[in-house]
Amino acid sequence: MVPTIVVHGSGGKVLAPMAGQPGDFYEGRPVMVRITSVAKDVTDPVEVREGLVGLTVRTIFDHDQLCSIGKFGEVVPEGARTAYAEDVAEALRNAGKSDAAEKMMEAAGKDPLALYVILAEDHVAI
Repeated sequence: MVPTIVVHGSGGKVLAPMAGQPGDFYEGRPVMVRITSVAKDVTDPVEVREGLVGLTVRTIFDHDQLCSIGKFGEVVPEGARTAYAEDVAEALRNAGKSDAAEKMMEAAGKDPLALYVILAEDHVAI
């Protein structure tokens, strides 16, 4: 799990790093989600998209948070959440899907802080 810094008295907010921004932290809110369907995004490996169904993944940013910090809000649709590539790979490894986890990290360019977008129709918060 990618480490974050808890903001005490904030109702669960954290300061979280972002890929390409070493040393910079942004306000996020960890939310655990269960993946309910195979994402239709064909840019991500099918092994990852299929492997995630039924798994629980820690997400870190939503559309509004990304817009407020001026990062990626235009490419992350409303209702979507993002998870760190490393957290997605960890969920896959914990489920015994190490091949899918490796594909996830390859797709992320081996950057653990790369963001994986989980669309609203593909998850439920738990």
